[in-house]
Amino acid sequence: MYNKQEWKDEIPDLTKPIMDPSTGKQKTDPQTGRPLFELVQVGTRITSTRLNTMESGIEAAHTLVEQLAKELGGNFVVSADGVMGLACSAQGLKVTWTAGIAYVSGRRYQVPAGEMALNPTQGQYVYVDVDGVVKKTTSQATAKKGLTIFYVATDTSGVISTTDHRVNIRLEEILKRLENVQIPDASLTEKGKVQLDNATDSTNDTTASTPRAVNAAKQEAINAAKANDEEVILPQANASAQGYANAAVLPIIGADNPNIIKNSAAQFGLHGWVPGVPSAWTIGSMNERGFRPFSCDIVSSSQYAILESQPFAIAAGAYNLQALFNSLGASGSTIKLYVEIVNSANNNNVGTLFADTNKTWHRKNALITIPTGVTSAKVRLVVYGGIAGWSFGSREISRIKLSFGSSDVPYTAEADDLALLEYRNKMRSWGAL
Repeated sequence: MYNKQEWKDEIPDLTKPIMDPSTGKQKTDPQTGRPLFELVQVGTRITSTRLNTMESGIEAAHTLVEQLAKELGGNFVVSADGVMGLACSAQGLKVTWTAGIAYVSGRRYQVPAGEMALNPTQGQYVYVDVDGVVKKTTSQATAKKGLTIFYVATDTSGVISTTDHRVNIRLEEILKRLENVQIPDASLTEKGKVQLDNATDSTNDTTASTPRAVNAAKQEAINAAKANDEEVILPQANASAQGYANAAVLPIIGADNPNIIKNSAAQFGLHGWVPGVPSAWTIGSMNERGFRPFSCDIVSSSQYAILESQPFAIAAGAYNLQALFNSLGASGSTIKLYVEIVNSANNNNVGTLFADTNKTWHRKNALITIPTGVTSAKVRLVVYGGIAGWSFGSREISRIKLSFGSSDVPYTAEADDLALLEYRNKMRSWGAL
């Protein structure tokens, strides 16, 4: 059972400074240099040990999921809603398969439907390799390293015989077996499950701090720093903040499929974005779904309204681009609302994602390929007025994500942590830790 622990803010009494009787001056914190006051309430403190314990728990959870998948079924096809995917059939010298969910060496893959040519006069195994791609081989040993789903023998022009090799594991069976799995408690030397903790003054090495705890500790430091001499404290606070923030942020932004676009949902106004000429882009009000959009004013005929991100480093390869659009009330076949990725070096377009016309908030995504040689890119939000201009309806974009890989993954905002760090002259927070 999880026992919730309350995190508390440190509340100083600014009317009661702590004085040094030997000098007659107010005492200061030896680490941060901030003036010290008597406390109305002792706050909770956060330590690197607690954050590292949380990271160990996250790592243990990922490892455990992969280990359980291997132990429960090894390589197998999952039946979802009673339907077993990756059903294969062969005709002539071609094999086709349906979409399905495959587990290969403990990793889950959403395999799309597809087809491939077969070799004549051969016995061939069709299998899902460890990279999640359907392949063929004449070697049974090679096929068994992945998930074998089909065997077909051919003559010069067609199929002689086929065999279904799929291994079926139902999700209901997996869940039933998971109920009996015993997971040990995590420690500084052993992986396992970890209890979340809201305390900010605990010295416990076996619990993990929650985002609420981190936010409370940050707010505590902000409140304390406001009363200090900014010219003395802020340089020290900024130096400490950089180290603490990097330690907290790097494990997050290093996760698989992070969002590399900063301020991707207008939470920091237009920070990180550069309006074009004419400047028609503003920040819209919080909508009924709980997020803010980038909103564009009226656009005249044959005119483009552009909002451009700051350049960011990028490598060649496949990326998934996604965004939420709102074009409700728009009319006309020539108007356009879209997001595009451009090469920073020459502003050449390398990928575009278009919104649907006259449609309320809807999510779109597209596969974008960054060519070899492109090392820096920018995101552009674009409204084109078309032949008659765009004066009616909505022109809004939000929750933009560009992530490495071809998988369509949920929206996240890892790069917003980096955007926060860019507010250096507003930092008051982590220097008191």
